Parts: sequence; C-alpha cells; structure tokens
Amino acid sequence: EALQWAMERGAPMSGGGPRHWVHDRIRVRLWMRRIEDLTQGTQDESVFETRLKTLADDALRARLETEMQQSLARMEEQIQTFQSEVDQRLEEQEQNVRRLVEDRVQQELDRILAAEVVRVQAMVEERVRERVSTIFRQEVGETVRELRSRLDALADENEILRDAFAEGNYRAKCIFWALHPPALDLAAACLGPAARRV
Repeated sequence: EALQWAMERGAPMSGGGPRHWVHDRIRVRLWMRRIEDLTQGTQDESVFETRLKTLADDALRARLETEMQQSLARMEEQIQTFQSEVDQRLEEQEQNVRRLVEDRVQQELDRILAAEVVRVQAMVEERVRERVSTIFRQEVGETVRELRSRLDALADENEILRDAFAEGNYRAKCIFWALHPPALDLAAACLGPAARRV
C-alpha cells in the first residue's frame, strides 16, 4: 500500500514540493531495485554503461564536491578562528611582555635616579660644607682682626684716658691744695716729685 502510494504520480504541483521530491526519490530506488532483480545472475555489465551510471557518478561527484566544499569551508573557518585566537594570544603575550619590560625598565630607572640623587645630594652637601667652612673661616678671621683692631684701639684709648685721668687727677690735687694749702706741704705739693727728691 505504501509502495503503491509512492508510485502514484499525484496532482502536479506548481514548482514541485516535498511530496513530489519524495516520490521521485522512491521511484528512483524502485527502478534501481528492479534493475538489480533483472540483472541478477548475469555477467553482462554493459547494461550499466548507460546514462544511469553516469547519473550516479555525477550525483556522487556532486555530493563529494559539495562535501569537500563544505569541509574546506569548515576547515577555512576553523583555520581563521584558530588564527584569530593565536593572534589574540600573541597580542596578549606581547602586551604582557611589554608591560613586564616597561616595569623592569622603570624600576631600573628609579633605582639609577635614586642613586644619582643621593650622589648629587652628597656632592652638593660636601660643596656647601666646604663653601660654608671657607666663608666661616673668612668671617671668623675678619671678625678676629676687627676685634683685635678694636681692642687695640680701646687699649690705646684706655691708655690715653688713663694718662688724661692721671693728669686731671694731678691738676685737681694741685688746684685743691692751692685752694687749701697746708702750712708745710704747699711747696711740696706744688713742686711734685722734684720737691720730694730735694
């Protein structure tokens, strides 16, 4: 019953359809089964040298070519996917290596910079110390010389003042004794040391 249904032609469809396609495939298989039954037990292969064999070969070739094209397309897609993944991994690896190198270079630069800062600071401090020491020695020398000159001036002035004080004291005594002369010591007081030596 199913075979009879399949062999029926059915109403023509506009542009074909799934049912028409199934009918054609079943008919082809039934025809091939019939050919197998007819040629069973014979060794005549010329019956297959027909358009049927060419049709089968063409169908097989078309199917193989389609499968090959699909395989090539899938392979190409897999290769592109793999290539993009490899490129992405390589780019990530390159970025990681670049970041590590930049970090290492920055650390080395920071270390060199810190060492240079310490060296320059020590050199500047040494020069400042030497300069300050030189200026301090110069200022101390100038201050000492100035103090010595002032002390010398003060000593000279003190000597002058002492002499002036002695002279003033002597004159004051003379005036005092002149205004209040004692009876016997008036001449000795006025004459001073010369009178005492006499």
